[in-house]
Amino acid sequence: MEDNVITYRIMDETCPLSSCLHSGPLPLCNADPAYVETISDIPAGSVVRTLNAICARYGACGVLAIENDMVIGKIRAYPQAIIDRNRYACLQQEQTVRPLLALALNDLPMKDEYPVLHLACIQVASEYCGCGVAGGMLDTLIAWARANGWRELRAVAVSHIPPLLNWCGQLSRGALERRGFTFTASAIGPELREGAISQRRGDHGEAVREQWKPYAHISDDEAGTLFDMALSFQDR
Repeated sequence: MEDNVITYRIMDETCPLSSCLHSGPLPLCNADPAYVETISDIPAGSVVRTLNAICARYGACGVLAIENDMVIGKIRAYPQAIIDRNRYACLQQEQTVRPLLALALNDLPMKDEYPVLHLACIQVASEYCGCGVAGGMLDTLIAWARANGWRELRAVAVSHIPPLLNWCGQLSRGALERRGFTFTASAIGPELREGAISQRRGDHGEAVREQWKPYAHISDDEAGTLFDMALSFQDR
C-alpha cells in the first residue's frame, strides 16, 4: 500500500457500491453487475436500483473509504425499519438480497417517524486492515447521522479478535464503546460461533489459525457472542 491520502464519503445516489471487497479494492464508479447478480438470475442493475431508492428516501446507505478513486473500505447502513423487515441484508447472498429487492420502500416509515439508523456491515480491503480505515468510516457515519436528523445509531458488535473481525463484517464492542455506544443485549450467534471454530482449526488457512493463538483462552461461546449496541444522539 502506498502512502496516499484516504478520504471518506457518504454512499449516496452518486456512488452506490453494489458489490463487496472480498477480491480487493473496486473503482469508485464501478458499473459491473453486483456479485450476486452474476451467480443468480437476479437481473443486472437490480441491487444498484434498490440502493439508489434507499438513498433517495433516507439520504444515504453507508460510507466509502477511497484512495486514488478506488474504494478500499465500506460501511453499509440502513434504516432500522429495513432491518426490522429483513434482518441481515448481505449483498453477497441471494437468499438475503431477494427480500431486500422485494421490499416496498414507500410502505416503510420515513426518517422523521422512525429516526433509527443501523450499521449493517463493515469491510476493509485486506491490504488496508490495521490502517485506521474502519475507524475513519465509523466516525464519518456517526457525524453524518447526527447532522442529518437520525436520533439513534444501532450496531451489532463482536469481541476484539482480529481474525474474526476481518471475516465477520462487524466492529468490535470496544471500538463502538469508545465512541459512546452502550451495550443493550447479547446472544450467541450460531454462524459466528461456527466461524470462530473453523478459523481455530485451520479451515481458513494456517495464517488465520496462527492469529488465533493469543486468543486461545477465549471460549467458543464467548467468541461467538454478538453484542447489540446503541448510540443515542439526543442531548448531544
